[in-house]
Amino acid sequence: MSEPIERISLTKQIEQLTHQFVGLWWHCDSSFPGFDQSFTAADHKRNDTALQAYVRRMEAELKTPPVNAEGRETTRQRITAFSTVFARDTLGFTGRQFDVILSHGFLDVAARFAEEAHHFDPAMREEDIYQASRNVMTMNFIQLLLGQPVTLTPAIFAYSMLYPYTDNYLDDPAVSADDKRAFVKRFRRRLGGEGVYPANQHERSIWQLVWMVEQQYPRAQYGRVYESLYAIHDAQCRSLQLLNHVSSPYEADVLGLVFEKGGVSVLADGYLVAGDLTDEQSRFMFAYGAYTQLMDDMEDILSDRVAGVQTLFSQTAGRWPLDELTNHVFHFGAQVFQTLDCFTGPDAEALKELIQSAVDPMLIASAGTYPQFYTRLYLKRLEEHLPFSFSGLKQVRTRLERERFSMMGLVKAFAPSTMTIDVRLLAFNLQSQAILP
Repeated sequence: MSEPIERISLTKQIEQLTHQFVGLWWHCDSSFPGFDQSFTAADHKRNDTALQAYVRRMEAELKTPPVNAEGRETTRQRITAFSTVFARDTLGFTGRQFDVILSHGFLDVAARFAEEAHHFDPAMREEDIYQASRNVMTMNFIQLLLGQPVTLTPAIFAYSMLYPYTDNYLDDPAVSADDKRAFVKRFRRRLGGEGVYPANQHERSIWQLVWMVEQQYPRAQYGRVYESLYAIHDAQCRSLQLLNHVSSPYEADVLGLVFEKGGVSVLADGYLVAGDLTDEQSRFMFAYGAYTQLMDDMEDILSDRVAGVQTLFSQTAGRWPLDELTNHVFHFGAQVFQTLDCFTGPDAEALKELIQSAVDPMLIASAGTYPQFYTRLYLKRLEEHLPFSFSGLKQVRTRLERERFSMMGLVKAFAPSTMTIDVRLLAFNLQSQAILP
């Protein structure tokens, strides 16, 4: 009988994946991509009008939010009905793609997460809850890819909350550099399972979140889960090299650091959803994380330039047009999505279609928000493959900012009335009193 093949450590696997996808990036084409859909000026005019009407209707719903379960259900049905028509007629969603969203309770999970996040920390900012909820949705998509029911598990809640907490603490100018360094060391020890006493209330909340993961995934049986938490922590620490206002592109491995940070983040999502992953599943998670990090960096060009954060886009913008760099991202994404075939869950095929049909328009829309960094001809070509005109999207975006429209307002409108997190926090409080000095 042959000996079982020992798996390489997650650290080694991440090194290999980073090297692999950096290599893939350099082999990708930078020519204009071949998109599946094209839109005329008449299409843009019709779709822009439909988008403005949709936003006005959504705003009207949120101005009078439901106050009880019956009202929430009535509002849900009404919003679902006109959203389905909009998604079908304007965005081109198929019935199967829309069913993926409606039939698996994504909105229910988002609502429960918003409620439990507020209960966990009533002072948590709405924008932080929204940012964390984006990670919840990513993990819900992973659940579907793996054939699991869409639900808010303790690990999904805790991991999605951890990084608003840690990021905000490390970004807080009121916290000294020495305190931040001490926190990073204590946090790493806590991730390793040590009984580290929290230095303040903020740390106590972070320790609670780690404890929630431990309740779902005992360390003895799920070592890969905790290796992945170590990995994202270390990747975030290494990514601090990107915070340099004056360094040249040759002083830090910007591409490698960006890919590692993004790749490990979604890889950890996968382990916290499943407990373990196959090598093929790990490869996709890492690749998708690297790709979505590029998308985030493309959205954050101006804020990254102001903050001195080095990314492929912040380093290039204003020095050279972003045309070919953006083409590179499109081609890289096409390569990433070819690795989706390792998922065979009952809804995996529809989910693959949904992801692939939604990503390119998001990238095109991001490019349209920064016309100063692209050539006019390139943006004109891109716009032909977006359902809306760039000017129409800008008008809607301005309106939403003026009216202070919030996606979390929509989520809260459907928040369920029960709070299951109470029991978990009570158990943690009792346990921590017995264990910690």
